[in-house]
Amino acid sequence: MAVEFDGGAGELLSSALASQDAEVVAEGPGALAAPADVLLFGSKPGVLDHELAATIDHRILVPTGALAFTPRAVAIAQRRDVLLLPDFLTTAGPLAVRAGLDPGEALAERTRAAVTHEAGAVLGACLIAEEFLGSWCDALPFGRPIG
Repeated sequence: MAVEFDGGAGELLSSALASQDAEVVAEGPGALAAPADVLLFGSKPGVLDHELAATIDHRILVPTGALAFTPRAVAIAQRRDVLLLPDFLTTAGPLAVRAGLDPGEALAERTRAAVTHEAGAVLGACLIAEEFLGSWCDALPFGRPIG
């Protein structure tokens, strides 16, 4: 795994991953170019743009911050068969805790549903969320949660 720092939380994330026997091969800004299967990133909105998405070798991209990728990056990653997880799921742990839920349990099911969705993980998660919102809202908010 490669972990791009995101304002200090990257060090904590690297430690947590190491405690679970995950091999962290790179940390900091250099993680974006480091050879690893998984990249955790999110130092700023749009850090993963279409140009970076077209060149990175990571197979799984996990945002650690809000709006860490651009809409064009989603399309490029999907075209390259790179799994890009939706940031509104990967950063929802604190919301689950505030709701009295175990974040691992609450978000694992939703993440599995998104990852296996025929539209891809990011758009699939959006469609699943829109379906849920439609069950209790008369009108959906405009747009999707993509930077």
